[in-house]
Amino acid sequence: MQVVSRRSSVALVCWTLAAGACSVSKREVVVGDYGTENTAAVESLKLKGDGSFEQRVTLKADGRRLVAEGTWSFDAGDSEITFDDKFMMVLDGWGRPVADPAVVHDGVVILPVHRLLGRTRIEYYEGLYYRKIGRRESG
Repeated sequence: MQVVSRRSSVALVCWTLAAGACSVSKREVVVGDYGTENTAAVESLKLKGDGSFEQRVTLKADGRRLVAEGTWSFDAGDSEITFDDKFMMVLDGWGRPVADPAVVHDGVVILPVHRLLGRTRIEYYEGLYYRKIGRRESG
C-alpha cells in the first residue's frame, strides 16, 4: 500500500488545476453568453458569431442599467479578445468601481481568454472573470 502525504496531495491538486487552465485557440469556442458579478455591478455579455457584442450592466450603487453594443475580434495566437471603444469597464485598474462606466473612452479593451475544466472564461481583472453560461463545451 502506497502512502501519499498531505503535501503531495495538495501539490497534485494544484498541478491538476493549473494543467486544466489553458488558452483558447478556436474563435467558435469564444462565441456565446457570459455573466459575472463584482463589487460594482452584475453584468452579462453576449459575443455573437458575426463579430458584434452586447453588454448589459446593472450598477449596484444606484440600480442603473446600461447597455453597450459594439464589435469584437479574437486573436487565437494570443488567446485574447479585442473589444472596440464601446465596451464598458466597471472597475478601474485597482479594482474599484469607476465613476461612470457609460462614459466612452478612446482606445480598445483587450482581455485574455482561458478554459478551465471545460469552461471558457474571459478575465477582466485579476481573478475576476466573465464565465460562459450554458452547457458544457467541447473543443
